[in-house]
Amino acid sequence: MRRGAWVPLALAVAAAPPAEAAQRELVPSLTARAEATDNLGFAARDEAADLVWTVGPQLQWRRTDERGRLAVEVGADAVRHREETALDRERVTAAADGSWRAAERLELGGRASYLQDWTLESELRETGLVTRASDRYRGRGQGRLGVKATERDEVTARYAFARTAYQDPGSADHDAHEADLTWRHALASERDAVTLGPSWTRLRSVGVQVDHWGAALGWTRALSPTASATASLGGRYSEIAPRRGPGAAEHHRGVVGTLSLESRSEVTTVGVGASRDLSFGADGAAVERDRVYTRIHRNLGPRLWAGVRADLSWTRTEGPGGDDRARYAEVSPSVGYRLTEHHVVRAAYRWAATGEATKNQLWLELALAWPPPW
Repeated sequence: MRRGAWVPLALAVAAAPPAEAAQRELVPSLTARAEATDNLGFAARDEAADLVWTVGPQLQWRRTDERGRLAVEVGADAVRHREETALDRERVTAAADGSWRAAERLELGGRASYLQDWTLESELRETGLVTRASDRYRGRGQGRLGVKATERDEVTARYAFARTAYQDPGSADHDAHEADLTWRHALASERDAVTLGPSWTRLRSVGVQVDHWGAALGWTRALSPTASATASLGGRYSEIAPRRGPGAAEHHRGVVGTLSLESRSEVTTVGVGASRDLSFGADGAAVERDRVYTRIHRNLGPRLWAGVRADLSWTRTEGPGGDDRARYAEVSPSVGYRLTEHHVVRAAYRWAATGEATKNQLWLELALAWPPPW
């Protein structure tokens, strides 16, 4: 899988359409981080405290012209522990994202990516659930077609395929198919737009197949030149069928939706929101998640800034194994200082809790970038 995941990246780069007067930019960067934590594995008892160092180079390449754009990014992080050296690991990311205006009203786009990460971080971020510690490998490819039917109407079709594998034999390797169709109509007020469309997702592992159908109606409004509101509401139907052993398919219905408000200015950015969605965990189970969050960022001067983010979520699993429920909370304030235009140092603290377990993290991070000209 690791080798095969690079194939769509190479195809995306090779398929870049020729163009005149194309602009290209190559930006290398480096991030170094020192972290202290009191609970590496998010355990309810026998917590393991440690010091963790992370160093990672990244490379970004961007190409733009009158008809399209292409961006390629690769990076790797080496994570090392002072005491728990058995948890030393590497994170690897690679992605290519592009779009091309094939005709006046037709745009094609796509994205290919490969990710190697750690389930204690990735699964917690995506589902709000603490899972067994394991390396995770995911390759994903996505295609997109957009048609501007009229001056106010756009139709976008998207299909994606992802393959996920785990080092832990107790986790469920799986394939995922996703498809959706979205119609967007801008109202005459030029401040409002509505969206409508169906979606379909299939997750297939050795033990289970989950089919999920949904449809949602959305609305976006520009409240002012610097503020906007977005809302959506829809229904879903899921069928969870075992692929081996006895058992009948389960059927679930539910509601999905989002609500968000965002305000941006030269000094302060504030975002708040709530959502209910469906995702999939490392064990292959469908996970319904209710989430509320807030983000605040404020510039305290030409170089100094501060921010805070907070998340609270409730999750419920569906399918074989019962109706498991969990709650996850996180608060993370931070402060940053811009040493130069492209060099930043940041200090942050994170408190997180789920079930009977809590975790505190404190880290200092240095981010360096060297855009051209060199």
